[in-house]
Amino acid sequence: MTTPSDPRITGRKTLGEGHWLHMEVVDWLHPNGQTLQWEVVSRQRRQEAVMVLAIAQPSGDLILVEQYRPAADALCLEFPAGLVDQGEDHGQAALRELKEETGYHGELKRVIPPKVVGPGVTSERIAIALVNVDENLPQNQNPKAQPEPSECIKCVRVPREKWPELLSDLTQAEVDAKLAAFMAGVLLDV
Repeated sequence: MTTPSDPRITGRKTLGEGHWLHMEVVDWLHPNGQTLQWEVVSRQRRQEAVMVLAIAQPSGDLILVEQYRPAADALCLEFPAGLVDQGEDHGQAALRELKEETGYHGELKRVIPPKVVGPGVTSERIAIALVNVDENLPQNQNPKAQPEPSECIKCVRVPREKWPELLSDLTQAEVDAKLAAFMAGVLLDV
């Protein structure tokens, strides 16, 4: 429940729309009574997304993707991820995205409900799916990714002993902040 002094949005004005994104300026009320403005980006259609934290078993390799991201104008190393299609739940979307982007078939262990991704800029929320990939299954022997035609993407497996390199400048790709935060938590024992 909000009180009169709680921050809240009091108005919206569309700045522009594209096929995938909507940009607006919002008026929001500061607890001190001042009205301020902030620019916000949101998705046009599908609002839910999922990120897949996939570990190969028994090797313990982390299954990632490297893809060109036009907004960063760089190859980015990140967790497999994508939008949830209509009629899918987060778990189904995670297993679909893992197969499309890496070729691997996984076993869903848990889904962490959607969390904000970049709250300073976007309203996007993303669920986190924890997935095991059994390397001994026949369908995981020679996986073949099937990305969307518009994606420039490849699967990257990172053995556990190479995980520390993801926090340094030794990779040729930009490392996504979500991946870096995961690595920091695992490697720095925080």
